[in-house]
Amino acid sequence: MAIELAVALGVIAARTAVAQLIRGAYLSNDDWAGVAAQVVDALITTATGQRSGFQQVGQRLDQFGRQIDDLGRRIDALPAREFDNHMAAGRRYVRDFPDSWRTAQDRRELVRDARHEFVRAFGVAERMKDAHRQALADVAIAGCWLWVPSMNDVTKTVGAARRILEQEILFGAAPLAASYKDVLSLCKALGERPASTGLPVIPRSGQAPTPGARLAVTAVQGHWVGCADVEVNVEAVTAPEPPTAPRPRSTAPNPPPTRFVRRSGGGIVPSADPNSWSLGTSVPPRPAFFPRTPGQRPLASPLGRTGSGGTVKFKVRNRRAEWIAVSLTQAAVIVEVPVNGTLPAQNRVAPGKTKTFTLSRPSLTTLTLTPPSKPRVGFVLPNPARSSTPGTPPPARRQLPTPPNPTTRRPFPQNLQSPFFRFPPGDSSANR
Repeated sequence: MAIELAVALGVIAARTAVAQLIRGAYLSNDDWAGVAAQVVDALITTATGQRSGFQQVGQRLDQFGRQIDDLGRRIDALPAREFDNHMAAGRRYVRDFPDSWRTAQDRRELVRDARHEFVRAFGVAERMKDAHRQALADVAIAGCWLWVPSMNDVTKTVGAARRILEQEILFGAAPLAASYKDVLSLCKALGERPASTGLPVIPRSGQAPTPGARLAVTAVQGHWVGCADVEVNVEAVTAPEPPTAPRPRSTAPNPPPTRFVRRSGGGIVPSADPNSWSLGTSVPPRPAFFPRTPGQRPLASPLGRTGSGGTVKFKVRNRRAEWIAVSLTQAAVIVEVPVNGTLPAQNRVAPGKTKTFTLSRPSLTTLTLTPPSKPRVGFVLPNPARSSTPGTPPPARRQLPTPPNPTTRRPFPQNLQSPFFRFPPGDSSANR
């Protein structure tokens, strides 16, 4: 489920007037009038569309739950209905913001009343333990502060919405990666999160974004990428050199030089002693100089990015208020957040510290695409640099230029004369 209001406010925040306001510049009422009208339109239209989406989900649930008692359905729908009522009341106040005859005192009261309705909707969503509805109400409150404008309150409110979705993804069960991406994009546009923050990978339904993680972003080699108050800088990804089998050697102390003899039926075979090979002798099987084993060729990861084996050198910067533990899978760097104060004993990073790791990437085994039970953040590794080793495939051949058209042959003459052969003298059949 996406939060369309966050997307609309992010587009407004990218405009020149809002960007100047974020930097602390002063704007006149005329300059802010156009932006304020766009904020009102976003609060009215996108919130209405979001409510219709909830109604469609409710209709589907009613279709699948026909066997459930009707009274139970009505009781369960009461909190959701109360949430929708408060959101609708807040939008009704927002609709009166841009009227030209309003005084400054009237607009302040309207903003306060609309914000109160959205706060009540947030309280209902909090009682329902619905992180998506809580984030939606917080984004609506941020829209009210953006209309004022009060940028400190805007960044504070959208930051709260981001943390709610982040906690639900790491510790809950609701699939909110799409909503988290929309709110995180808004946070980056408003400056609440730095530009180096990575956008989450949207997983398929019921699957993990990368094996071993509940939340994942794509790492960029040589650059810091942040997620959930943790930053990772992948410095080097080393691909393994494919193993090659040694050439078989003779165990004799002084083997004679190798010669070649011809066998019956054609073909040349190697021999240490030409006299020991008679015609028709069967040739032993050819030694496997390059056996085809799974280790000869790097295996592809489930995301199609990395191979199995090799080493990864990376730095981890912990901006959280708690310890974290770092591990490495075949496809990503995994950062684990503690649950009830428990963490793995190895590869820990203290709060506010930066640590460098060089870990070996495990071989590709059975994939586990279900989300893990522990709160883990994955930083998907980039492609390793290709090395010119004997086991790597040759580079692509250059395409030769197209040959010119063949020369057109001249046609044969139409009137061909019968050939004339000169026979030796004395032949009676000559010149007939």
